[in-house]
Amino acid sequence: MSESTSAYLDRNGRPCLRQSIVAFIDVLGFSQIATSTASMEDSQQILDKIASAIEDSRHFVRQTIPESDIAQGNRWATKFFSDNLAFGYPFNDEPGNHEASAWFIVRCAQRYQLKMTMNEFFVRGALAQGPICLTDEIIFGSALIECYLLESKASIVPRIVLAEPLQQLVLNSYRDHSRA
Repeated sequence: MSESTSAYLDRNGRPCLRQSIVAFIDVLGFSQIATSTASMEDSQQILDKIASAIEDSRHFVRQTIPESDIAQGNRWATKFFSDNLAFGYPFNDEPGNHEASAWFIVRCAQRYQLKMTMNEFFVRGALAQGPICLTDEIIFGSALIECYLLESKASIVPRIVLAEPLQQLVLNSYRDHSRA
C-alpha cells in the first residue's frame, strides 16, 4: 500500500471525493492496552510492539502486491491514525475496473489481518464502496462512515465484513471467474 495520496487530489492539489472501495480496520483492545500499564517503560515496550506489528504487516502487504500495481502507487491511499487503518482505491467505469479495485482491497485487508494476527494483535473492520477523500490532511466521505458503522456494530469479533453491495460485487466476480 502506498503512502501517496495523489489518488484523492485534483489537478490543482485540492482534496476531492472519488468513488472507491474503502477499508476501515481497527486494532481490538487498543484502549485497554494503552491504559493497562503503570510505568512509562512498560508503555514504551507496548508501543514498540504495536509499531513493529503495524510496520511488519504493512511490509507483508506490500510484498504481495504485484509490481505493476506498486508502479501505480498513486492509484490508492492509506492512512494510519490511532489504532485504525483506512485505505481506499478509486474505481472508474471501465469494464472490470470496479471488480479489480474490490479484489485489490479485499486482498490487502486479508493480508493485513493475517499478519497482525501473527503479531498477536487481532483486528476487525469493514469494507464498503462509495465516495471518499483520503489525504494526509483529511479523511472524508460516506464510505468511511459506512465502514466505521459496520466495523463497530456488525464486526464485533475479529473479522472484516463487507457491506452488502460490495459483497455482491465480489461474489458475482468470483462466480464469473470460476465458470471461465
